[in-house]
Formats: sequence, structure tokens, C-alpha cells
Amino acid sequence: MCKISVIIPIWNSSSVISETIESIQCGIYKNIEIICVNDGSTDSTLEVLASLSKKYNNIKIVSIKNQGPGPARNIGLMNATGEYVSFIDSDDIVDCEFYEKLYKVACKSKADIVAGKLVYQPSSSEREQDLEKYYANVNIDSRFFYRTFTTAIYKRSLLEKNKILFPNYRMGEDCIFAFKAACKASKIEIINDVTYYYRKTINKNSITRTQYVDSECLNSKFELIKLFNAENLRQDIYSYEVSRIVISFFNSLWSKNLGFYNRYCVVKKLVQLNKIIKSDAQYDFRIKNEAPILYKYFQIDNFNLLSFIRCPVSNLNKLFLNTIRNSSGPIVFYGASNFLIQFLNKHKNKLDINNFFIVDSSNKIKSVNGIQILAKDSLKYIKFNTIIICVIHHQNEIKRNIENLLVTYNLPHISVVDWLNK
Repeated sequence: MCKISVIIPIWNSSSVISETIESIQCGIYKNIEIICVNDGSTDSTLEVLASLSKKYNNIKIVSIKNQGPGPARNIGLMNATGEYVSFIDSDDIVDCEFYEKLYKVACKSKADIVAGKLVYQPSSSEREQDLEKYYANVNIDSRFFYRTFTTAIYKRSLLEKNKILFPNYRMGEDCIFAFKAACKASKIEIINDVTYYYRKTINKNSITRTQYVDSECLNSKFELIKLFNAENLRQDIYSYEVSRIVISFFNSLWSKNLGFYNRYCVVKKLVQLNKIIKSDAQYDFRIKNEAPILYKYFQIDNFNLLSFIRCPVSNLNKLFLNTIRNSSGPIVFYGASNFLIQFLNKHKNKLDINNFFIVDSSNKIKSVNGIQILAKDSLKYIKFNTIIICVIHHQNEIKRNIENLLVTYNLPHISVVDWLNK
């Protein structure tokens, strides 16, 4: 049995994988197997791996259909024979003595996990400051090495005994794996004299290069905070780590590449997160200073998703149509919003405008698609069954005002629909 199995999930990395493998092979310690999981590459990655396997007899190649880094690492674990296992990305490199020193410490200390130091290439002052705070937290609670999980070796029996695998997420699966392992480990050692180089290369085909956010990414971070909540963590470290996750959610909202649905999912998950986070003064201070808009809306119990995400709502046609279909009789649209104008323009041939009225407090627009815009006091003169609020901001306040107005006009049984918050 070899001492260490190094697992590499690889996707379209033909230009960089050789350097990664050579960095592992350059040391004098040879009791290592390298498991290359070719995750459905469409470039010449497989040919490069085949050539390297002829040069080195400790390389094992496993090819699978593209499934993402988590499942690829799990396949690697299934094929591992080492006493310890480790992971490296297909475009990163390590010190020549990296695995030898980690293993020596593991043998001496009987640790289940031994982690080295991470260095960003290229680096930046922001990243250096983050790493400085990160390692300060790790020195207090070694379980928080999870953010640099590729710097560590893990006792394979620990993973097998506790059935620890990578969840099937495309982002954040590594942190969940490492934190679960850390919580089950009887001993964790952190050493600083060996380095793992995390490289931001032109060929970094990983998802982390993009502003990729979907339900998998959101769920992985949500699951990680739940894991934090289940452990007895120091509040200051908890607050720092959780605020990092929450702020990253918030920052992702402003990505130009983020579609409406994903933006909606981010905010919805933020609302759920806010309900389970163990907030304290440090957490509140950091959110307030680094994400003031987020902090403002987190102080409101029933805050408005669409107001918060500041995105075009024209994609909500289907939801709006369903609201109209579920309303019996004539309908009043409250607010001549851009969405309503776009909606009526798009569906003017499908809708019976004789059943519609529009009420707006502004005098800027007189009509929309032949529907005259009326003042609020017109409500007492027209016959209708439902009011649908079409304004993005302050819906709850508007809804209360309309309901009070209807009572004043002796129309208390009219249905007022705040469709944006449905």
C-alpha cells in the first residue's frame, strides 16, 4: 500500500497538467500514487496524461463523463489505496517536499489531517489580508483550514469510517467535504514550511473563474452555514466566516452575467440565511460596513425581493399572467410601471382590455395601449373585483394604503393582490 494518494480532477487542462504532475514528482519521496480523473475533457488532456503515465509508473488514469469536480474527486477516492489522500487542482503546483513533510508530521503526531500553507499566484493585498485573517482563525480553531482544503492530507480510514464524500455541487463542495472531515478528526496539524500554490492561470477551466451562481452554489454555502451552526464554534470566528459567505452572495447579485432567475434565487437564499445565522455585534458591524444595502434590508422582517435585487422584471410575465387568470372579474392595475407597460405591449392581442383599469398617482402618462390611466379617487366610481399592485417599491405600504382607501370608499371586500411577493 502506498502512503499517499494524490487525486487530481481534470477538465480540459492539457496546457497545464504536466506542470502540476511534475511538481508532485520532483521530490525525493516516491511512495505516492497520482490518480488523474479525466472529467470528460474535450481537448488533448487524455493524450497528455497517457504520455505522462509512460514516463511515471505511479500515475493512474480514470476517465468519466463530465460531472464536475466533486464527483470526479469521489471517483478518485474510490480508486485510492493510500494511507492518506490529498487533492490538487489541475493547474496548481506544490513544493517538491510538500507531501513528504506532511506525511512525516502525520506519522509523528498521529494526526488525521495535516495541512500546509497556501500562496496565491498572482497575489494581491486583498488576498493577503484575507489569508492573514484566515490563518489567525485557523490558529484558534484548526477546523477552519477547510477553505484551503487542497493543502492537506487526510487519513483515508477517517473518510471511509465517517462516509465523507464530496457533495454533488459545482461550487463549494470542497469546503463542505473539508469541514466535515475536520469535525470528525481527532487531531489536526497545521505546518507553515511547505507551500501549495493556488494559481489563477489563463487555462483555469474551473468554475471558480466565472461569476457562476446557481442553485447548487447557493445550496452548498447554505449547507456550510448549517454545519457551522451544528458545531460549537467561537462566535468571533463564526461571525467572520459567515459574513464572508453572506457578502459573497450579495456581491454576486451585481454580476452582469447573472440571469434574473439566479438573481432571484440568491436573494431568496439570503432571506433564508438571515433566519438561521447566529448574528452578533461583529457580524452586524461587518455586514453594515461592507454591504450597507444588504444590512438595511436585513433589518426589515418582510423585505421586498424585487426591490432589493434591482433587476428588470419583464421576465415575470408568466407569474403575472397567472395572477390575472386567478382574478375573477374586472381588474385594476395599480401603478403604470415599466413592467406593466412592457407586459401590455407584449400581450395586447391576447388580453381583453375592456376588463382592465389602470390607476396611477402620476400624471406623466395618460394611457397605456388604449387603457386610460385614472386617478386614485376613481376607484369609487368603477366596478372591479381585484386590484393588482404593479409597483416594485414599497408594496406593503401601498397595499395598506389601498386597503384603507377601499374601506373609506365602502369597498372592503375587493381583493388587493401584491403579486410581486407571491
